[in-house]
Amino acid sequence: MLNTDLLDQEVQSLFQRIRTNLTLPECPPERLEYYIKEHSGFSRHNPMLLSVASENSQSAPAISVELQRNSDEESGASGEESHFAIYTDGLRESFQFKVDEYVLSVETKGFLETMLDLCKSGSASKICGVFYATEAGAIPELELVRNLTDLYSTSQENCQPSEKLTYFFDLHLNGVEQEHKDGLGTFINHYEQHSLNLSEIHEGFSDSIAAMDTWWNNLKQAVIANN
Repeated sequence: MLNTDLLDQEVQSLFQRIRTNLTLPECPPERLEYYIKEHSGFSRHNPMLLSVASENSQSAPAISVELQRNSDEESGASGEESHFAIYTDGLRESFQFKVDEYVLSVETKGFLETMLDLCKSGSASKICGVFYATEAGAIPELELVRNLTDLYSTSQENCQPSEKLTYFFDLHLNGVEQEHKDGLGTFINHYEQHSLNLSEIHEGFSDSIAAMDTWWNNLKQAVIANN
């Protein structure tokens, strides 16, 4: 039977493929910069996506509340500094990247549009699957992006990640993303108690995984085509 352990295996397989495909050790600095800036687009828009998903999953109130709580935490609506603001400051202090002013590529805009469509699927079960994939994927994805920033740093003279950038990664990798993942995972592992449809959960999860896979592959193809 479908459970979060099986879904987590799919997530790990996805990011192993992405890492292999990106061939990070061979990436020149400008390609590393491109990947970092493009990824920031998801960080910037994720609170909005979570909020839309919350609005569209009200048939399962507990899931709707969980998604909105995650959105509020990411956006700073809960009273803390927004996570994107921390990330923006960290990248500017470290590398002079102005990701808050960065114009996203067609590839990233397309990915965000796909995710927005998935947020509006109208099925709380499917939406739960969609965001379990993004929350479970956030851990290996942020490990990947941290690797990108480390590689970029070593490619530059007198350059190292700032305390704020280090704090951003530590905040997410040492707690936030695991909490978000576990929160949604509870609904999946106890789907009957929440009147959820297991096949719809898996459909949403698979659609989200496919969107992330396509996005990272498209980013690589775009940067190769532009070189």
